[in-house]
Amino acid sequence: MRAETSKSRRKRQVVLDPMAAAAVDSYIKDWRKPVAGTRAIFTTNRNSAFTREGFSRILYGLQKPMEKAGVPNFICHRLRHTWATNAHRVGLSIFDIQEQGGWRKLDMVRRYTKSRPMSELKRLPTSLTGILRQSRDVA
Repeated sequence: MRAETSKSRRKRQVVLDPMAAAAVDSYIKDWRKPVAGTRAIFTTNRNSAFTREGFSRILYGLQKPMEKAGVPNFICHRLRHTWATNAHRVGLSIFDIQEQGGWRKLDMVRRYTKSRPMSELKRLPTSLTGILRQSRDVA
């Protein structure tokens, strides 16, 4: 992310999921109209770079379709919470989440990241499992 388009005004790199990368690549190749003099990925049908306000209007417009799809009270900002929680669930370290999320303090990672439900935690190996496995390997 470029510093000038970031809320924190800090440059950062984020990992883009291969499926999302393929979708963006397809959009660029098949749909996007290039805008001279800009590095913008997303462009409008009037051939200008999308603004933050333009994205806000589109995302606001998703509220009713999301409600019809069974997602009540859709707020785009919750996607940051969902991303942080899912990153934690798949094993990303809190430091990686902090860096990619653009947060200066770990407190923000804790605010955005939710714990795994107990039903999920019960299926995971415990630290004792690792110790027992190591002792069997030594014996």
